[in-house]
Amino acid sequence: MPKRILVPLDGTAGSEHVLPIVEHLARGAGATVRLLHVTPWPETVQAVDGRVMAYADQRVVALTTQSENYLDQVAKRFRGVATERAVRFGEAAEQILEEEAAWPADLVVILDPHRTGIESWWHSSLAEQLRRNSDRPLLVYEPPALAKGSEIGCAEGTAG
Repeated sequence: MPKRILVPLDGTAGSEHVLPIVEHLARGAGATVRLLHVTPWPETVQAVDGRVMAYADQRVVALTTQSENYLDQVAKRFRGVATERAVRFGEAAEQILEEEAAWPADLVVILDPHRTGIESWWHSSLAEQLRRNSDRPLLVYEPPALAKGSEIGCAEGTAG
């Protein structure tokens, strides 16, 4: 049974479909859940005339606060389950792999990104990149409402 479950979320309602199954797994195993939000590095915002409107480091602070607030709201759903939060900047798969190394997860749980409207940076090859480059078990969840040709849907777990 996993004791440390890493759950990358992209901030969309679609990615949150994994939360009920993660809560069930964590509660049954007495596991800690780490909620991870990865966002692309911001760029300096300039006006048409070239004046700087917002520096990248200012945007990092704002995006970090926004991401932490989002993860705090998500964590409230896990009543009685230990949760932690992490925010990272960069490419999604790379940052998920770095987080699972920094916080040794026993299991990584993501939504099947092939069937959701997840933002372009959270592209459809995320699950494949994690499968290829991770030595951690990966649960790729497809909720019933998104399953094709299945009344129940499926949950796929692969180890590396």
